[in-house]
Amino acid sequence: MGNLQVGDQVKVDVTHSVAAFLDTDVDKGPPGSTERAGDIRATKDNPNPGGEAFRQVQVQLKITHIDLKKNQVTFENPAGQSKTVNVERPEVQAKLKDLKVGQSVVVTYADILRVTGQHES
Repeated sequence: MGNLQVGDQVKVDVTHSVAAFLDTDVDKGPPGSTERAGDIRATKDNPNPGGEAFRQVQVQLKITHIDLKKNQVTFENPAGQSKTVNVERPEVQAKLKDLKVGQSVVVTYADILRVTGQHES
């Protein structure tokens, strides 16, 4: 965010998002993860001070246990750590019966930090 100077007025917006989809191929292999990050800065063609930075992490989680009575699903991450989550949304609870141990869920987390500013006159 190289063109910012002391005294500039800035506005910072942070956007968080999560997307997930079920991978029904149970013989896919061990879960994995990828991470991407980057930034966009002011240039001579875009002289506005400020910029953007983003970070996106995609993780493949393996389903290791499903408890329909408690509406819980246990996942294993690429490092072999397990976590049990409570499924609270009724429309998702209704779909738990269709899941199978061994299936994967691919979850993408994205964070965007946007800084806009204007030089003091």
